[in-house]
Amino acid sequence: MTPTALITSIGMAEQVGLTLNFKKCEVAVLGAEQEEADAIYRKFNEVAPGIARICEDEATLLGSPLTGGAIEGVLGSKTAKLADTAERLAGLTAHSAFFLLRASVSLPRLIYFLRCAPCWQRTGHLLEYDKTLRVALERILSCAFSDRGWLQTSLPVRMGAWGSGTLWMRRFRVISRRSTVCCPL
Repeated sequence: MTPTALITSIGMAEQVGLTLNFKKCEVAVLGAEQEEADAIYRKFNEVAPGIARICEDEATLLGSPLTGGAIEGVLGSKTAKLADTAERLAGLTAHSAFFLLRASVSLPRLIYFLRCAPCWQRTGHLLEYDKTLRVALERILSCAFSDRGWLQTSLPVRMGAWGSGTLWMRRFRVISRRSTVCCPL
């Protein structure tokens, strides 16, 4: 969006009785030199006083990183949230905790993230998430996984596995599904 487009949006919002809260608005200038980015930000700040400036390493849209540097922050925060959630799930029964972890906490959000971001570029962070997920499952189920057993958990349920498994392995399935959807047969 350009400052001119923002002015147009403000005018259209006012026509229907809406106003923008500029203190909750954010702007990120991606791929520009520092001087050019500063000039663009000043123009936005003239139109929308108090608009927040987001650096490239923090730029996200709907939870998905917009730059390579933002991938690390998003994966790090997802890993921390998983660890926090695992602590809370420990207070539930094993069946309930496992169901919540598999069906709502880890899988849907991560599939979205894997489809939207080139996270294969940050394999160290993916492996850290896997380690956190493995520890959480071992704690909930009161059993230890061998390395081979842990890899087998990433198999789909129809193949006799839990379908929870490693993010490291799941990323290949998501990438291959994306390529089959995008590429003609």
